[in-house]
Amino acid sequence: LSDNVQKYPSEHVYASVQFGCIHFGKARSRVTGVRPNQSSFRMECPAHIKVRSDRKSGRLVIRAFNNDHNHAVTEEIKKMYPSQRRLDGSRLEEARKLASLRSSVHQDETELEALQRVLQGFLATDEGGKLALVVGENRTLEGIYLQTSMMVSAFSNHPQTLFLNRTY
Repeated sequence: LSDNVQKYPSEHVYASVQFGCIHFGKARSRVTGVRPNQSSFRMECPAHIKVRSDRKSGRLVIRAFNNDHNHAVTEEIKKMYPSQRRLDGSRLEEARKLASLRSSVHQDETELEALQRVLQGFLATDEGGKLALVVGENRTLEGIYLQTSMMVSAFSNHPQTLFLNRTY
């Protein structure tokens, strides 16, 4: 810019920016067949805010604001969003311990046996924990069922509730 044109304040990183609800916008289909069942949080929620930097005043100016969501907005729902889920201190430490294990396969065991050994080691300090590996015909791993004692307790205390968790 030439010297006679007023510049944006240096502390303003962007000239303009728009923030939207996690459900803002329309979900785009990117199906290529590799991972076809991907979900999206987008549900065309119109809630958003647009802000721009004003060169003359050196301030941020709200250009548009819409706080009308097309879905429920509660603290309970917010706690379930991936960006809000955090491990507490003891669970975070346990996760760090697991990540640092990096157990290798012993020469006399298969990868499945090594996996079972590591998972049983994880449950060794959890009396009442359960582990089952489902192995297919070709000795391929088809499923891991692992319950900590806390999970076993929750299941026995609430038998009318179905707990599902799937990772793929």
